[in-house]
Amino acid sequence: MPLQIVHHPDYDAGFAVNHRFPMSKYKLLMEALGARGLTGPAALNVPEPAPASWLKLA
Repeated sequence: MPLQIVHHPDYDAGFAVNHRFPMSKYKLLMEALGARGLTGPAALNVPEPAPASWLKLA
């Protein structure tokens, strides 16, 4: 059974390269896993946007 991964390209907040939290690591990790054949569409769970009713509860 492949490792299930939750990921969306919008998880990258576009911080500057020298920012203290390297947001680009998530995109780079997905690229590295894909290049090694360790993940693919069957293992990738792309979340849908949360409904407005959920966001109002936050």
